[in-house]
Amino acid sequence: MHELYSTDKVPYLDRYLSPIDITGDGYAEVFASVHGGGGIEKIGIYDLIQKEFVFEYINKFVGSSSCYFSLVEDINGDGFIDIIISNADSKNNYDPDITLFFSTDVPFTKVNNDSNVQNSFKLNQNYPNPFNPSTTIQFSVPKTESVTLDVYDILGRNVTNLVNEGKTSGNYKVEFNGSNLSSGVYFYRLQAGNYSDTKKFLLLK
Repeated sequence: MHELYSTDKVPYLDRYLSPIDITGDGYAEVFASVHGGGGIEKIGIYDLIQKEFVFEYINKFVGSSSCYFSLVEDINGDGFIDIIISNADSKNNYDPDITLFFSTDVPFTKVNNDSNVQNSFKLNQNYPNPFNPSTTIQFSVPKTESVTLDVYDILGRNVTNLVNEGKTSGNYKVEFNGSNLSSGVYFYRLQAGNYSDTKKFLLLK
């Protein structure tokens, strides 16, 4: 963010902000939900760099609801941004009949300032290890990339494919179930662009 904006004209605005890179320019736009004490007045996403609204919606909820909450996320897992607006009364009771859902055609890029998020590819050791019959494999992807995750036996034969799709930046978990395999040493290999890593795990029955 190159500029700082402040306002004292919008009630409770600080409680309903969500950062998201809508335009794909590497900067987070601000998603703001605003209420005026009697229901929704206006929601929108404002690009602080271009100084323009990327998404804007104006509506009045029916009823005496006094506040509401918003979420910007890929809710249905289709790779595009979804927006949910949920209204609540003064006692924080929510009514599903007055909940708005917006599905957009804007690709989802999560803006995350968490220092725990990896800035490079990484394949973690599975847990538990040894395992019987299931174990979890975690890996990190720093940028959008085609990712494959395969399991091999001690002879190098491909046992199964766990992941074979494009992944955006983030941390991922995959569960491997070896109930149809015999006890022994196996390997799992992550391939993403020019990156590859292989780790060993042990199935004990």
